[in-house]
Amino acid sequence: MVQKIDLTGRVFRMLKENNLMIEESQRSSTNENGQYEEWMLSREAPDEWSDDNVNQADQPDERGYPILAPIERIADEEHPEGVFRFPHRWEMRTPQIEQLIKERGTDALAWYHPFHMDSQENWGITILDQGIWYLACKLAEKMYTKPYEDNQIQLCRNIAKNFLYHHEMFHFKVELAATMVEIINPYKPIYAHYWSPQQDREWFGSEVKSQAYVIAPLEEALANSYALDKICSQFEDVRKDVKKAIVSFIKTQPDGWKHAWRVSVGGENWKVAMNELINKLLNATDEDNLFSPHRTLLAPLFFNGGQGKEDWIEEYYEAIVPCRILDTGFARGLFSKSGRRETPRPLGAFCMTNRCAKEYEGAPRGIQLDLITAVTQDWVASGNGFSLESRRRREYKPVSKGSKWQKPVRVREFRLFSDNNQDSWRVYEEKYRPTQERVLRKMHKKGSDGKQSIQIKKLKKPIDPYKIEHHNEECNHK
Repeated sequence: MVQKIDLTGRVFRMLKENNLMIEESQRSSTNENGQYEEWMLSREAPDEWSDDNVNQADQPDERGYPILAPIERIADEEHPEGVFRFPHRWEMRTPQIEQLIKERGTDALAWYHPFHMDSQENWGITILDQGIWYLACKLAEKMYTKPYEDNQIQLCRNIAKNFLYHHEMFHFKVELAATMVEIINPYKPIYAHYWSPQQDREWFGSEVKSQAYVIAPLEEALANSYALDKICSQFEDVRKDVKKAIVSFIKTQPDGWKHAWRVSVGGENWKVAMNELINKLLNATDEDNLFSPHRTLLAPLFFNGGQGKEDWIEEYYEAIVPCRILDTGFARGLFSKSGRRETPRPLGAFCMTNRCAKEYEGAPRGIQLDLITAVTQDWVASGNGFSLESRRRREYKPVSKGSKWQKPVRVREFRLFSDNNQDSWRVYEEKYRPTQERVLRKMHKKGSDGKQSIQIKKLKKPIDPYKIEHHNEECNHK
């Protein structure tokens, strides 16, 4: 089983003390070779993205999977009362963005800054708000017909954000893999050599040998494919339309990035390509690397474990990697509030599991607002837990009574109703022991009674600590 790496000062100091960092000279020589790695080598937003200088220091990142606030009406001279809409092409400066995408692919809209570079405290993912809205517009054009509904706009925005996020998370996984090897053998640079163009070894931009139809950089093709697979899995209801729209976007990108559809996750081409990526990291061939302990260590990161899916890998590290949704000030700031990253604060005193965060994100806008209102205004403390005051659109009741719910957890439930009063949603909360945190555990659209009973039974298993990702400010489990 892959061991957890606590990405703190101790690991970062080890990289510096053993000269495992990427040097300035490597950065310049990499760019001179025609590769577009600026997104990894800098923490500054490209000048093309804003008329004003964007000061990232004023927009601190936060650890964990990013949730965006529900979209809001855009009020302007044309619609002073406000209307749900996408940014106009002139507000987006669409031609300039599309030119950047032709040059830099997905990483024109977001980038990952490794902790193998100074300054290490600024490592993590940066996603441009303007990039999210650009991609969301492209998705809507493929998935829906105008005029777009508010839930369609919000869904496309969330899909766009998640695709960019998971693309950059793949870059993190590559760096994580290199770091795992360096911890075992701290005298041999892995990641820095992987980024340094050298004649005697493989590197990020080297020729792709295992795939005749994929051109370097291989890591970019795999990152796009990985993000596409994650999106299709999360948004199952619109999977077919999402895949078609994302593939259309991918095909507008340069070599490497645009070949993602040829290395679908889980397929034979994916396995062959991932083997080559590991070889490039380790500077090895299939023959001398087949049974190496390093390959055994890295394989679960990219192949979902030797004996089955390593679910905890994604959840554990999603809660660790810093992520910033950068406000570029586009469209006179009209969309900045709708694109601002959600935090646990609007959800009151409640923490939230990874699973619930993603289920919340897929819920209709009205349900999200209703949930925020419920847990911030309606929940009141009682001797044995929490209850929900009676409201016209909300109902609350315990899931079950009896001693079986005392151990391992106490679970309660309330229901939310959509504006058309047709869809009913259930949200489950519990107190996590031993820290007594209030946790929103899961939420789902109400189905048949049989389906509900099955889902409720699954809640009896305790929450793993690493699965509580989004915390309120005062909880004891950060």
